[in-house]
Amino acid sequence: MSKEKDVLGGPETKHEPVQEQPTPQKAFNYSELTEIVAKAVAAAQLQVAQTLASQGDTNAKLLADALRESRKPYEDPKQIENEAEMRRGMKETARKQRASKKFQQAACPHTMGSHPDSARSLPDSSFIIHTLDNSETVGICTNCQKIISSRRPEDLVWFSKKGGNVRSAAGQREFLDVRAAKNARQFMDDELPARPEPAVEAEN
Repeated sequence: MSKEKDVLGGPETKHEPVQEQPTPQKAFNYSELTEIVAKAVAAAQLQVAQTLASQGDTNAKLLADALRESRKPYEDPKQIENEAEMRRGMKETARKQRASKKFQQAACPHTMGSHPDSARSLPDSSFIIHTLDNSETVGICTNCQKIISSRRPEDLVWFSKKGGNVRSAAGQREFLDVRAAKNARQFMDDELPARPEPAVEAEN
C-alpha cells in the first residue's frame, strides 16, 4: 500500500494496488482447431501462388525446364565415355582399312592370279569389263577392287589389255531430250576425272 500526503494538508490518502484480472483462455475443440489450421494452410498456399504469379513467366519457364530435365533418363558418365571410345576405335579401324586398300590398289599389278592367295598367275588383265547403257565402259579389278572408267584418260590403258573375263554390256536407253541428257552427262564428266579417294582422317 502506498501513502500520499494531500496537497492542502489533509490526511494522507491510501491507494490499494490494482490487481490485473487474468485474461480468460478460450478452449477450442477438435473441429475448431482443424478449421483454424485449414484456413492457415489455405492462406499460405494462396500467398505462395500469388508470389509465383507476380514473378512472371521466368519462374514458370524454369519450372518447366526442370520438369523436362527430371524426365530424361539417367546416363552413366562411364557408359558415355565407353561409347565415345568405341566410336573412336571404329573410326581408327575404318581409317586403317581405307589406307590399306589404297596401298594395295597402288601396288596391285591388276593381272590374273596376282592375289597372294592365288595358286598361279597369268599376264592377262584381272579387270571385269562392263559397258553401261550410257556408253561408258567401267571395270573392276578382281584382286584389289580398283574401279576404272573409259572417261578417265589414265585408265584407258587397262581397256586395251586382254583379260580372262568376257565383256558384258547393258541395253541402250533412248532419251526424249538427247541434248539435255548429253549436257547432264557432260556436267558429270567434268567432275569424274577428279574423283577423290576416300579421305583419311588425321591421327590424334
